[in-house]
This record gives sequence, C-alpha cells and structure tokens, in this order.
Amino acid sequence: RVVVVANRLPVRVQRGDNGELLYSISPGGMVSALLGVRGMRMIWVGWAEIDDTTAAEREQIRRTLWRREIRPRFSREMQPRRRLCEDSSACEPVSLPKSGARLHYAGFCNDVLWPLFHYVTDLRSGFHAQWEAYQAVNGHFAAAVARVARPNDLVWVHDYHLMLLPGLLRARQPRLRIGWFLHTPFPSLEVFRTLPMRKEILSGLLAADLLGFHIYDYSRHFLHACTQLMGSELSLESRGIAWDMPLPAAGGGGGGGGTMRHSVRVDAFPIGIDPDRFRRALDAAEVKGRVLELQRQYAGVSVLLGVDRVDYIKGFSTPNGRAGIPHKLLAMETLLETHPQYVGRVVLLQIAVPTRTDVPEYQKLRAAAHELVGRINGRFGSPGYAPVQYLDKSVDFAELAALYHTSAALSINRLGMNLVAYEYVACQQAAKGVLVLSEFAGAAQALEG
Repeated sequence: RVVVVANRLPVRVQRGDNGELLYSISPGGMVSALLGVRGMRMIWVGWAEIDDTTAAEREQIRRTLWRREIRPRFSREMQPRRRLCEDSSACEPVSLPKSGARLHYAGFCNDVLWPLFHYVTDLRSGFHAQWEAYQAVNGHFAAAVARVARPNDLVWVHDYHLMLLPGLLRARQPRLRIGWFLHTPFPSLEVFRTLPMRKEILSGLLAADLLGFHIYDYSRHFLHACTQLMGSELSLESRGIAWDMPLPAAGGGGGGGGTMRHSVRVDAFPIGIDPDRFRRALDAAEVKGRVLELQRQYAGVSVLLGVDRVDYIKGFSTPNGRAGIPHKLLAMETLLETHPQYVGRVVLLQIAVPTRTDVPEYQKLRAAAHELVGRINGRFGSPGYAPVQYLDKSVDFAELAALYHTSAALSINRLGMNLVAYEYVACQQAAKGVLVLSEFAGAAQALEG
C-alpha cells in the first residue's frame, strides 16, 4: 500500500449553515498532480481543515473519511477528481488545534519557508513560536501515520509543510519505506543557511529513503546544503547520500541511541501533466463552441494570456517593491507607452487565482494589481476596448482550455515548476502561439530547445 501524506486531504470538511458537516473535493494542485495514478491502493493522511469540533464530531469525520461514505456533488470538470477520490482506499484526518494550525501553516510554512524557498530572506519576530508549532504539527502527523501504516508500507510525504516527518516516522517504524517530494524550488546554500533550524530540517529529511525534487538544480542545491551543513556525518554516493543517522534512545525520545549508517537517494523527478486530457477537451463540443465565441470576441486583437496565483513571492522585484502580477501589468503599460501602434490591437487577459486571502501581504498585492489595472485602462482604453482584462478568480477546465487555444501568447512568471506552460503547449496544437517562459521556472529546463 501507499500512504500519501500531505498538509491537506483530497476531501475538504466544512460546517454548513445549520451546523452539519459537509464534504467536498479539495481544489489543490496535489490532487491534480495525482490524477494520472492508477491501479494503486492509496491511503491519504492530511489535515481535515476544520476546527471547533467536538470529540464525537471528530470521530464521525474519521469514520466517514475512512469508509469513504462521501457523496459530494461533482461538476463535469471535477469528474477526474471524483475518480481519484473513489480510487483512494481511505482518508485518515489529522485534527489540529486552531492556534497550532495557524502558526504552522500561515506562520512557519507561509511566513518563513515559502518565501525562503523562493529566495526571499525576511525572518520576522515570532518565528520561534511558529517553529514550535511546526514541530508539534509534524508530531501530530507522525501519530496519524502510525495509526494506519503497516511495517512494509510505502509512505509518500509531500512538500515543505512536513519536512520533519520522515525522521519522526523512522524513529517510530524503522522498516517503513519513506519518500518525500518537494513541490517548490529548493534554494541555494547561501539562502538556505540563513534558516536557524536548517540542521533539524535536513536531519528530518535525511531519514527518508528517497528525496525527490522537480529538477536537477533543486536536488543539487539540497546535496550542497547537506555536505556543507551536516559536516562529517555525510558522504556523497551516486545519486544520493550516506550518513550516520541518529537512533532513538531505548524507550523512545530523540537521539542518544547511537547511530546507524543510512543511505538516501536524491534525484529529480519533473512533474508533468496528462496532455491527452487537454487534447480531448479541445475536441469537446463545449470547448469548440467557446473557442468560436472567443475568436469572435477578440477578432482583430491579439490576446496575451496570464494565468498566475496571486503570490507576492513569485515574480521579479521592482524598485517600488511590486512583484509577480503587478510586474507583468507594468510590462503591459510599458509596451503600450513605447509602441502606441499596439493600442487597440492587443489585450492582456490576466487570470489571477486567489490564494491565502487572509494574509496581509496578499491583500496588498491584490490592491496594487487593481490600482495598476485601473491606471492602464484609464490611460489607454476607449469605449469598447480595455487593454487589461483582469479576473480575480479561477476558471473552469473547459474555459481554460479554450483560452489556451485562442491566445496569441502566454506569459509565465519565474520560479516554481509552472505546469501552466505544459498546459498551454498541449492546447496549441496547430496554432502558433508564443510561450514567454522565465528561465527561472522549472518547466524551462524541460522545454529548452
């Protein structure tokens, strides 16, 4: 069996208006990334995303998710996720205290690790309490995995939220096969070493059997960090590391039980998409009809498409502190200023997918983007023409496929793997759209040449 461990479950639990518990399929990228996995029995372990529950409700949630007694409603574009949920054997929810969950996710993960892994070093006061919550939450996950994992199971841990978990699991169940995959970049040594708890995190990861990264550069950064920060405990092997892993003392606890030579394979596993899914979509009547509508709507106009998460980290910094989507808007403004012949002939259609809307930095970024959109449309727009069309929402799969197919170009911000680049190429087919891809995006290595 495969035990998939991620910060969130593929099923979201929410409380309805009348206090009842409601279940729906999570919209996260982790679920999408595993759409192609077939013929494998998986048990998911993750945070249930609901607090203020009674002990009886927590037991009810656990029984419902374990037995898959879920009957959420699925739209057409969610059918693949329905199949994924049904193919999974069960879900084991992790219940977290509200304050601990906030300090872990919105605190250490989003305030410390996420910026750091995208080359923004800005440790703020209070990160010690966030680190304590991060350790505690990883402990809760270890206990949840221990409830369901058998000695010879394969435990597949995901992402930066759970970097201590491999070490905690190894101490509990030494025979487990443990893998970990990072869905973000891993920074260079010069950046990673600014993290005060760097050795604790590396020790937690090195207890796994396999560590996976998007591209070779990220795995190389990790190996460099290990050799420089862990000292004589490590020796490089072919595609991996051998190190003297501390053993727990008799009766449990941390170290104190000596060491054991442990080998860890470190490699790059570029994540991809199912291109046939997008090709099939272009043959669907609904998408064909939408393509014709878009071609009529933008007749004589070239559409420059942007599909980005609203994220203040992903993008180049500008002198005024703006980055990401605002940077792209400024580029559009510069284009119209320096090449006025394109006014009325080109449109930037920016899909800005909301994320972490409760974080102040994201609220500031959204406000900055709205200000720029108003300024550009006010300067260069006219009746019937708005140079920037900005959508503060995600769009469904059929609409996205149609937009990919009809747009003249797609612009991608830097960093991360950016699977949107693959999706755009899959939907172009006979069209000759231009992919403008930052060299810092992980997908650039796979698409080079």
